[in-house]
Amino acid sequence: MQRTLGILLFILGAVGSIITGWNAYQSTESIKLLGKQITISEADWTPLVISAAVAIIGLILASTASSKKRRR
Repeated sequence: MQRTLGILLFILGAVGSIITGWNAYQSTESIKLLGKQITISEADWTPLVISAAVAIIGLILASTASSKKRRR
């Protein structure tokens, strides 16, 4: 059960990271001014960070559940 929940959280977090990362990338613009590249971001990076954290928690949950099974 714990391993399944971990895998589910990892998949949802990874998909969320991809989608929110792509949206953040699309709302970022860059211009060249005096030979230097200047990047202007209007994106809200909070959903990307939360999605990545959910994916990491799911990965940890899945890996600890499988290591507990091996010890038994």
